[in-house]
Amino acid sequence: MKKLTKNLLVKMINEYVYSATDNGNQPVARHGEYEVDNQLVMYEESTERIVGLIRDFTKMVDQGAKSGDLTNEQLGKIIDFQLTRIQRSIDYANSTLDSITKEDNLDMTTPEV
Repeated sequence: MKKLTKNLLVKMINEYVYSATDNGNQPVARHGEYEVDNQLVMYEESTERIVGLIRDFTKMVDQGAKSGDLTNEQLGKIIDFQLTRIQRSIDYANSTLDSITKEDNLDMTTPEV
């Protein structure tokens, strides 16, 4: 059984987000193989909420594009601004965690949330 680490959590999130299913409630691949510390349960629950929100966001954009409710210009703005904003937040979290574990220098800028 593997220890639950930051890299493993990121891998699990990626497996969940990019899984080719229509069911957003499907469990993370190989989830049962990992030793879960009781202290990490709250982080896992927060991660599940974030992943769910990203899936909902993606579904809304997809439906808007298919129905014509979103124009190409609006889709471009969503990609340019909103997805960049999400990526900055993820990068900030990674930088902060890396600084705590001495893996990287802390980025002292706060992302727009």
